Amino acid sequence: MITAEQIAHFHTFGFLALPQAFSTDEMMKIGRVFDNLLEEDRQGRPALDKKQQSRYHRLQSVYGIVVNPAEGT
Repeated sequence: MITAEQIAHFHTFGFLALPQAFSTDEMMKIGRVFDNLLEEDRQGRPALDKKQQSRYHRLQSVYGIVVNPAEGT
């Protein structure tokens, strides 16, 4: 069940962190799909530009926290 505080957080920040809402296997699959979508979006172009790389690395950091909260940075 989602609490009133979580709903308020969502309305304020636009997201809701739900640690362990997905299993490690599910998060690995989600990560692979995300990586594939990024690759498709680039349409064969080489590396991401610096702004995109920064955004991607932040997402990887969040992903790491979700997959293994003990190792999150």
